Amino acid sequence: MIYSLEENKAVVVDYIRTARWDIAFSDIYRSFISGNNSTGLGNFGAGGPGKGGVYLLEKKFDEVIDIPADGLFKTGLAVYGTDISGAFGDGPGWYQYDFDGTLRSDGRYEKQHVAYPIENRTVIVRTAKGNYAKIRMLSIYKDELNPDKWFRDSPAPYFTFDYVLVKAG
Repeated sequence: MIYSLEENKAVVVDYIRTARWDIAFSDIYRSFISGNNSTGLGNFGAGGPGKGGVYLLEKKFDEVIDIPADGLFKTGLAVYGTDISGAFGDGPGWYQYDFDGTLRSDGRYEKQHVAYPIENRTVIVRTAKGNYAKIRMLSIYKDELNPDKWFRDSPAPYFTFDYVLVKAG
């Protein structure tokens, strides 16, 4: 799935090699993110005009007031996903995967295999056009923001997030 933060809408895959989208959700449950970059290794936007990238800050959304240096933005494919604090994480990520249901719940069958966005993580996106957005991921479950109501059989992935877009400079 590709999404335009500049236009606040999903974009059809026909426009994958254009500057019409800013963030991609891919890999397992579309839970890994990347930006639209023309030169990024394996990036969906490779060969297009995109100038995008993604950087994950270990700060709460409201605490982020500065744009990171351009050199920090990652331009590859599926650069951030599962956090090391959960199952199958291999570095900093935007969500914690509770495989056994014991990290955030009591281990019940229906609470196993649930993904929880991490509150003190903010995704920073440099858009395909070179502007910036900060994103607070809220849920990957359809029509549900309350973690107590997220279950292994809840419809997913349906991303809910807040963001603020700022022009470069």
